Amino acid sequence: MRGLRVLVVSLFVLGVGADQLSSQPAAYQKLVGTWVMDSTNGTDDHGLPKSEKLVISTTATGIQIVATEDAGQGPGTSTIDCKSKPIAAPSGTGSSTQCSVRVVGDSVLYALDIRNNGTVVAGERGRLVVRSDGHTMRDQYNATEDTKPATHHRHIYSKQG
Repeated sequence: MRGLRVLVVSLFVLGVGADQLSSQPAAYQKLVGTWVMDSTNGTDDHGLPKSEKLVISTTATGIQIVATEDAGQGPGTSTIDCKSKPIAAPSGTGSSTQCSVRVVGDSVLYALDIRNNGTVVAGERGRLVVRSDGHTMRDQYNATEDTKPATHHRHIYSKQG
């Protein structure tokens, strides 16, 4: 009983109410499914993939996104595991991808970093929002690559099935 009391006190000291804790799984659950890109209408959305499909599922630690996109040279697929708990930056050589997610209101914020030999070489900071009808999702993000200025993107997806 003492452990539970310490947990409850700790959560309120951190400013986390019970409604925020219970909303996390619901916000992730809204994202679950297969989403197909309908349109892009961000200020820097020129020459992006001709098609893109996202399959989103929940995991014990956050969400997993399997993205298949075709930029005109045939489809390519990548899998990204996004954790809801803070992650230590990977060390060592080679390239790696690191993704984290958190719920804010009715949306899921994400941070995606691509590292080469421990240095971030590209990344995205964005927000996923599912409309109340549950059939439309917006992915609005800023992308960075090397030392170039950030670009602004907005992709609209329809839920399949």
